Amino acid sequence: MSMRIFQAFAYLLILWILASIVSHIISPLRTIPGPFAARFTKLWFFYRVWQGKFHEDNIALHRKYGAVVRYAPRHYSFNTAEAVKAIYLTKGRELDKSSWYSAWNAPGINSLFTEPSVKAHAQLRRKFQSTYSISSLVTYEEFADHCIGLMKEKLNAVARSHGQADMATWFLCYAADTVAMISYSKRMGFLDRGEDVDDFFKILRGNMFYNTTMGVYSALHPIVYKIRAWLAKLKVMPETPRMSIGGFTTRLVSEKRKQREGKEKHQAQLTDEDGVAAPKDFLSKFLEFNEQDPSRFTERDIQVGLMANVIAGADTTAAALSAILYCLLRHSTVLAKLRSEIDGRLSEGELSSPPSFKEVQQMPYLHAVIQESQRLYPQGALPLQRVVPEGGLDISGHSFPAGTVVGVNSWVLHLNTDIFGEDAALFRPERWLDSDREQVAYMNRHFMTFGLGSRACIGKHVSMLEMSKLVPELVRSFDFGLEEDKIEHYGASWEWIAYWLMRPTSLPVQIRRRQV
Repeated sequence: MSMRIFQAFAYLLILWILASIVSHIISPLRTIPGPFAARFTKLWFFYRVWQGKFHEDNIALHRKYGAVVRYAPRHYSFNTAEAVKAIYLTKGRELDKSSWYSAWNAPGINSLFTEPSVKAHAQLRRKFQSTYSISSLVTYEEFADHCIGLMKEKLNAVARSHGQADMATWFLCYAADTVAMISYSKRMGFLDRGEDVDDFFKILRGNMFYNTTMGVYSALHPIVYKIRAWLAKLKVMPETPRMSIGGFTTRLVSEKRKQREGKEKHQAQLTDEDGVAAPKDFLSKFLEFNEQDPSRFTERDIQVGLMANVIAGADTTAAALSAILYCLLRHSTVLAKLRSEIDGRLSEGELSSPPSFKEVQQMPYLHAVIQESQRLYPQGALPLQRVVPEGGLDISGHSFPAGTVVGVNSWVLHLNTDIFGEDAALFRPERWLDSDREQVAYMNRHFMTFGLGSRACIGKHVSMLEMSKLVPELVRSFDFGLEEDKIEHYGASWEWIAYWLMRPTSLPVQIRRRQV
C-alpha cells in the first residue's frame, strides 16, 4: 500500500512538472525574462520572501532584465510609469487585488486591506473614510501630544544616564502607543518601558511572516489558519496579533459603551471637567456610527477597524521614523538645514512644543525630508499585486491575459531615474522643492509609499500626523549620533528585514540633550 501511495505521488509530481513546462512553452509571455525556476514554480518567490530580502531581489531583477520581469508563473513586476497608470490609476478600470491578500484575515473575512473587489472595497471604505480625513486630524492631536511628551521624558532619562538607545525600538513603542491612544484613548504601555509588552511586537512580526509567506500559497491558508488557531488554544504556539488585541479591543468597547449609557454619562464623555470638548477617539466615532445605523456599521466593523489601526499603524510609522532619523544622521547638511528651519520657526514664535499639525504645514523642508526618506525606504517590500480582468491588459509592450498577476514594487519604482531624476538613488530632499511644479506633480503620482489610486492607505494622514509632529520636537530637543562602532556596519546601506512591511533590524544611537 505504501509503495502505491508513493507511486501515485510520483506520477502526480511528474504530471505537474510536465504541465508547468508545457504551460510555459505555449505561453505568449514566455519571452519575459526572470529567474529560471520562476518560469515553472512559485518556490523561488516563496524562498526569497522567506529570506526577508525580496525588495533587494526585485531591484536586482529589474537591473538585470529590464522594465518587465517574471518572479513566479503568471506573476510579473514592472518598472515603468506606463505600468503604474495601467494597473493603479486608470479610473473605471482599476484592477482587483490578487489572492495573496486573503492570508491576512481569517478565512471568509475581508477588511479594507484584504478585500479583493474594487467595488466592494469602495463601499467598505466609505464607512470609515470620515474618521481618517485631514479634517479629523485635529481631534487626534491631543493623543499624539501625550505620547510625544512621554517619549521626550524617556529619552531625557536615557540622555542623563548612558546616553545610548535603539531608536528603532523607541519609535515602535511611540507608534504603537500613539495609534492605540488615537484608537481607544488608552496606551498599551510600550512607552512606559521602552520595550515590548506581553510579546505583542514579537507576535506581530511572527504574524507578518506567516501572512506574507502564506499569501504565496493562499489556497492553503484556510487549512493552516484552523490548525494555528487550534494550536494557539492549546498554548502550543502564541496567539496571533488579532487574537491578542481582540480581547483588549472587546474589553475597551464594553467599557466605552457603559460610559455612554444615559444622556448625562454620554455628555460627560464628550467634555472634560472645564466643559471643553474632549477629543474623540476612533472607538467613540465607531460607536456613534453603530448607534446611528447598526446594519450599516456593524459590530464587526468596530472590531476590525480598531484592530487594523494598531496592527497596521505600528510597524509602518515606526519604520518611517527610523528611516527619517537614519537619513538625517547620514547627511549632516540636511540635518543642519532642517534644524535651521525649526529654529527659525521657534525664534518667530511660530512653533509650539510639541508643534501643532497646522504649524508643521508651514515647514516645507520638514515635509521634503519626510517624503524623501520614505521614497528611499518605503514600507511595502513586495509588488502591489493586482489581477488582470477579463479581456486582458496591454502593459509595456506585452498583452497579459485575464488572471495574470501584475504589480509594481515601490522599492523598484522609487529608483526609476526617468521619474525621480538621474540621482534617484541619492537622498536629496531638495528634489521636492527645487523641481518645477509639473515635475513635482509627476513624482507625486508615482510616489508609492502609501499605495496608489483608490486602494491607497486610508491611514496615511494619521501616520503623517504622528511623524510630522514628533520629528521637529526631537530634532529641536536632542543631538543624535550613530554609535561609532556601528558606522562601518551601516556603510552606504542599512539592514532591514522585509516580509510585507519593512522594519530596520536596529538603529543604535547616542543621545544628548541639545544645548540651545
